[in-house]
Amino acid sequence: MGLYPDAPAVPHYTICSPYFDNIEITLDDTLYSGNTFKIETIKANDNATTIDKMELNGKVLNSYFIQHADIVNGGILKIWLK
Repeated sequence: MGLYPDAPAVPHYTICSPYFDNIEITLDDTLYSGNTFKIETIKANDNATTIDKMELNGKVLNSYFIQHADIVNGGILKIWLK
């Protein structure tokens, strides 16, 4: 998926190169209002594996971390690989 939990008690994830091109997580209706979180991968070529840039809901991310709240609020994480 491209998200790695660093520590069980810390509510953030490290972003790394996803294996899949597109991922959609539909969150529980009861807890998270049925929000959807999507991860889209844009590759420069078939062998691209290194993160070039990232955007969360249209805003450029300058770190390799994402908060748990960002995921449960829904949205789109775009990852460009080179």
